[in-house]
Amino acid sequence: HAWEGSRTPEKAWRANERYPALVPNIPHALHMPGHIYAQSDKVAEAIQSFTVAAENELKWIEADSLYPTGHHGHNVHFLIHSLNLDGQYQSSVKWVQHLFTFKETPREKAGNSQRVPWRQAYFGLIKTTVRFERWNEILDGRTLPVYDKPEQQAWRHWAIGLAHSATGQQDRAKAALADLEKLLPTATASREPLAIAAMELQASITARTGDRKQAYELFRKAADREASQIYTEPPAYPRPVTEGWANVAVSLGDFAVAERAYRELLTLEPGSGRAYFGLSRSLAGLGWTREANEARER
Repeated sequence: HAWEGSRTPEKAWRANERYPALVPNIPHALHMPGHIYAQSDKVAEAIQSFTVAAENELKWIEADSLYPTGHHGHNVHFLIHSLNLDGQYQSSVKWVQHLFTFKETPREKAGNSQRVPWRQAYFGLIKTTVRFERWNEILDGRTLPVYDKPEQQAWRHWAIGLAHSATGQQDRAKAALADLEKLLPTATASREPLAIAAMELQASITARTGDRKQAYELFRKAADREASQIYTEPPAYPRPVTEGWANVAVSLGDFAVAERAYRELLTLEPGSGRAYFGLSRSLAGLGWTREANEARER
């Protein structure tokens, strides 16, 4: 924990090896190395840590009906995040569906905690469908369930708005943004991330309706607000604003803007294949063939 969120996570690698070996039947001990690996360009190792922790914790859950499930939800949420980084869509969805099997208890449903497994599943689904730009699934009316809590409703409107904007339906995207903004005062558990989401969606719409200068200023403000949030793992925002910004810039042919955004994304998520593929495409668009090939090889 001392090194996560730092600029030198590699200083924890030795402890990552020792800790789970010392206490191999404690789910949290198996889980913790993944925190470091996920931000160290060691995504495969992160996936391994979270998977082993999930399998171990399920044995505890099955053995004791009173065993708390919040940590399992957190661990699998982080596994979904790591699978997203690794480009594994089907595996991400498999673990999302696993978390959805943990139905909310009456107490959980009445409360506002976003750490219960079912709500972590919902957030994991939003993360995954948006990150993989599965616009058709987002808009099919089935993939994202309607849920009567403001946080889930708001994230659903955000995803739908991004999907409409990306598929050229800016009026519908604006309607989704309006629905999201109506929910902001009541979404007390995730107000700042959702305020950032509204700004990012506005930026996406603005970029595609002609005012790129204003749009890029909005993206910059949203990215800076995201960076200023209190550190959390997994991140409290579904995927970095800079990734959405870069993807929009590429779609508009603004390759210089996209290149800068993808490079910034790599400082946030070292080793992100999505960032490298986007960087390669941007460099190719700028005519820098050798650099583009190098990025693609990475």
